[in-house]
Amino acid sequence: MLHPEIQAKARAELEGVIGLDDNGHIPRLPDFEDRPKTPYLEYILLETTRWAPLSPLGVPHASTNADEYKGYYIPAGATVFANAYAMSRDERYYSSPEEFNPDRYIPVSEGGRGEPHPEGPFGFGRRVCPGQHLAMAGVWICIATLLATMELKCPVDEEGKELRPTVGFSDGLSGVPDAFGCRMVVREEAMELLGL
Repeated sequence: MLHPEIQAKARAELEGVIGLDDNGHIPRLPDFEDRPKTPYLEYILLETTRWAPLSPLGVPHASTNADEYKGYYIPAGATVFANAYAMSRDERYYSSPEEFNPDRYIPVSEGGRGEPHPEGPFGFGRRVCPGQHLAMAGVWICIATLLATMELKCPVDEEGKELRPTVGFSDGLSGVPDAFGCRMVVREEAMELLGL
């Protein structure tokens, strides 16, 4: 809702896949067969996991043996955190890392920056989350359906002035967003499909 231009770009991509009927309405909801045809929506998912990792410090692990990493000694039994938040803000890889910008993943061959996909939002190596693909599929279908049927807008005050929420997250094992208002407006193009 803070980036209506990103919503519009993803919605246009979706409509290019699911189409519009002769009345300008969407004929169906998105389904998983549409996912390979929506690269920009994938970039939004990637950017969401980079910009606001669910577990900013990852799940802590204990080293079973003493080890050394880039000159740092790690004793056996030490608690080790993979700081996904810091990795996602590394300016060597991400330009303007505080900015939410799905365009950063557009390949160089297509005129983009081709910045790397985030590593770490689901862990690493043998301990990577086995449910990561299910989680991302669930988020994809949810976002695709919302974009096809709704416009997400900032709330307004009594005078109709837009109230842009301040983005904030809790500290801890999981980064939970602070409470914020949102207006979800059914799109005219989706009303017939939704029976409204």
